[in-house]
Amino acid sequence: MADTKPRAAPPPSSQESFDLAMQEVGVDLQKGDYAHAREVLERARRSPYFSTAPAVIQHAVVLLIAGIATDAKDWPAARAAIVEATSMAEASEEDWILRFRIGATSGDKTEAVSAMTTLATRYPQTTATYPDATILYWMAEAGRPPDGEARAFALSDALFANWKPQDPFEDLSSQRAEYVLGLLARNRRADAEAAARLITKDEILIGMRADKRFDRVDEGAVARLAPKVGSLARLKAVEALLPANGDRISGPTAKAEALMDLGRFSEALIVIDAALAKANSAPDAFVDLEERLAWAHNVRNQILANLGRREESIEALEAGARTPEHGKSNVSQTLNLAVAQMTAGRSKAALATVASVRLDRMSAYGRSVALKTEACAAADLGDAATAQTALKALRDLGDEAKGNTLDALLCVNDLDAAAAIVIERLKSPGLRRVTLVMLQDLPSSPHATAHNAAQGERVATLRKRPDVIAAVEPVGRILRYRTEDLWQAP
Repeated sequence: MADTKPRAAPPPSSQESFDLAMQEVGVDLQKGDYAHAREVLERARRSPYFSTAPAVIQHAVVLLIAGIATDAKDWPAARAAIVEATSMAEASEEDWILRFRIGATSGDKTEAVSAMTTLATRYPQTTATYPDATILYWMAEAGRPPDGEARAFALSDALFANWKPQDPFEDLSSQRAEYVLGLLARNRRADAEAAARLITKDEILIGMRADKRFDRVDEGAVARLAPKVGSLARLKAVEALLPANGDRISGPTAKAEALMDLGRFSEALIVIDAALAKANSAPDAFVDLEERLAWAHNVRNQILANLGRREESIEALEAGARTPEHGKSNVSQTLNLAVAQMTAGRSKAALATVASVRLDRMSAYGRSVALKTEACAAADLGDAATAQTALKALRDLGDEAKGNTLDALLCVNDLDAAAAIVIERLKSPGLRRVTLVMLQDLPSSPHATAHNAAQGERVATLRKRPDVIAAVEPVGRILRYRTEDLWQAP
């Protein structure tokens, strides 16, 4: 008699098991059960079939694991998976976007800079979608030690070849100056000279003329790195961009800044007042008010201060401080207000303004501005204990606060300690240019406050010290500028 018992189905093959696992993953993803989906993916990845599966399937599995681990904030697993995914031939723009996200969100800045460099090199259309502030932040972060110079140059080289800011009025003078140094270090002199000709900000050009590392740029040219030539070029470039970009308040703000750099303060005030009046009466006319309105108020403050209308300038900053930024309280403009109050001799008001913000919620640089203001205001009020407490906190912040620590030391008239910081900064490639700018012999503002005048006298004393002169000589020079070297004749 024949055996009629049903036979058991053969066990599924490795591929069939893998396919079933992937179907299960699909169901999990639809339900939003990402934790279980990841467990199944990891199991499928360990299956015998995975090593023989088509490369596109292998890549998809690893990329899915990286994405799910990212959402779970399992950074070691996310990093391991995305590194594997981006090493595969099937890696695409999506992989590198995720790799950048993992590095940036997890705090691995070296990894984020590396991924951003790859995006800028291979997928420039992607970097064009990031906000300008994001790109500029990572350009700055790229220079952090160790090996910061090489990373920063690689990123800048890729960006300047393929990227343009979303805001056509964004001034990249500072970033280009660092890029020029990288080009010179790699003997790309023609590229360095071409990049230098795009630098128009007067303060940056003053620093480049003072820094001997830039001596090979346009050597022998009559207008070599001349700050007024740069300011005139900036004004011309901004005016050419305005007709096609009337929907950005950054345009008239940039024009007002360019006029201010040329000493044309009355004209600058007309431009910025018209822009702010338009923003008030027709806010829909500008697409960038959320990001740029507070800065427009800040520029108006600077213009008014240069016109000697100090009280009005502080009122402009108060308006800027009240203007939210990205829906949050505007800490940066509040700090600018505190600095302006301190500079104007309203030291009690400055201390109250500083006290209105949370130091523990600021960046290290923001804390350094607040502490500098506190030290200077306290010194002005004769409160040496508070000034010294703020100075100690500034020193504890390290390199991030060196510039503001120097300002605070000048406020308390500790020139020995100030000279020590200047000498230390002159030895630092990353801090040298800005330190040399501070030491240049520049004309005083016609409406300088008592605070500014006192700080200027202390800087003049610093630049005459033999130890400072000895530190400057190997790396830079101190030049004397007349008003007509910087400003247009009225």
